[in-house]
Amino acid sequence: MKAGGFLPVLLGLGAVVLVLAGLWAAASLMAPLTVALFIIASVVPWQRQLERILPRPLAMLLMLLAIVTVVGAFGSLAVWAVNRAGHWLVENSASILALYAAATAMLDAQGLDTAAALAGQLDVSMMLRTARSLAAYLQGFISFMMLMLIFIILGLPEAGPVARRLEALGPEGHGGRALRVARSTSRKFQHYLLVRTVMSLATGLCVYGIALLFHLELALEWGVLAFVLNYLPFIGPLVATILPALLAGVQFGALTPAVGVMLVMILTQNLIGTYVEPRVAGNALAISPFLILLAVFFWSFLWGIAGAFIGVPIAIAIMEACGAYPRTRWVAALLSAASSDPVPRRASGES
Repeated sequence: MKAGGFLPVLLGLGAVVLVLAGLWAAASLMAPLTVALFIIASVVPWQRQLERILPRPLAMLLMLLAIVTVVGAFGSLAVWAVNRAGHWLVENSASILALYAAATAMLDAQGLDTAAALAGQLDVSMMLRTARSLAAYLQGFISFMMLMLIFIILGLPEAGPVARRLEALGPEGHGGRALRVARSTSRKFQHYLLVRTVMSLATGLCVYGIALLFHLELALEWGVLAFVLNYLPFIGPLVATILPALLAGVQFGALTPAVGVMLVMILTQNLIGTYVEPRVAGNALAISPFLILLAVFFWSFLWGIAGAFIGVPIAIAIMEACGAYPRTRWVAALLSAASSDPVPRRASGES
């Protein structure tokens, strides 16, 4: 490659770094905006169905009310479950400290010098600080949800006019292609949201049943938390497995129940994630597992929990956009896990 050939590559990499830095710096604005766009794209087909039987303003109002109700219920469930778990931890701080002291004593008996160094790390004040941090995080979560709802309320009415303006540009060209990509991505978003909801319900019910089986306190709360966290691939199920296991250790004052709860929940999560979910999703969401893992952790690094939630939809949108253009179709094919053609075939007149 000639020396001058490196310049476009370096400029492209520099632009990518600048864009990512901007997304990271503006996370408080861009994260709720991106989640709002994902929800808008998911509900637009349902809004069009409503407009066939109802006047457009009424259909818009009903859809906005439905979104506000669902998002509000989802946020309320998450806040309720986390708040209940936090109160339980504070109320049982003495048991947690006793269990921690027993664990450090066991390490000391084994001749591990690190136990003494760790013994002073856990105290009541630290737990209170953790509880206060959790309360502050919940406040940030509520602010995130409110800002996201504002973006949805302002953005949903614009979806129809934007689609009509793109249609006015003609079926060929960039406008028509962008509209086809948007509609295809919207269908994928709907399918993804449906699959995640069904699997989250199944996971929540399983965790609730396991908690009842082991006679854990807060069984309903753990089930609700597992339902909410399952919308975060990889990260959510891991947290929903570790927390009840720690609760079992604190509640019964022994490690055996904690290990038993963890093993049963890991087995259940693997069964749902590796056997049930792929068969429910089918080839419609045939994304490479490596891409899912990369998307979740990369966007989590940029935007935290919101990034973990929106990472896979962003990957779906990128794949759909790459599949619409001949020069980038190989990228979509590479990132897809489908055994058949994973991307749209070349449209007539496409160059």
